[in-house]
Amino acid sequence: MAKLRNRVVPVVHASIAAGDSAEPALLVIAAWAQWIGGVTDVAAVDASAGDLTPILRGTAGVDRTRALMELLAPGGGARDELVEATERLRIDLTRTSRGGRQPSIEVHTT
Repeated sequence: MAKLRNRVVPVVHASIAAGDSAEPALLVIAAWAQWIGGVTDVAAVDASAGDLTPILRGTAGVDRTRALMELLAPGGGARDELVEATERLRIDLTRTSRGGRQPSIEVHTT
């Protein structure tokens, strides 16, 4: 989680500030959210397991995405447009892993 917080979240903020799409960075977060949700031993893969485990056990869907985004960046869970876009990308990832359509979501905020 620390690498996402330090490397991907700043890209989201910079993209938005520049008026560009944050979709590529949000796709990374969506893929992580999907992956971490399926990990059986979070402590074995992430030093932030103490923060992640209650979220992974107690939430699902957009609520989980919102809570994970809040962990990545305080206030991130309150950014509905980013949470919803990330959740749509996460859902699209599950569809494409089952042979569905490719994700395509443009996210521009002001």
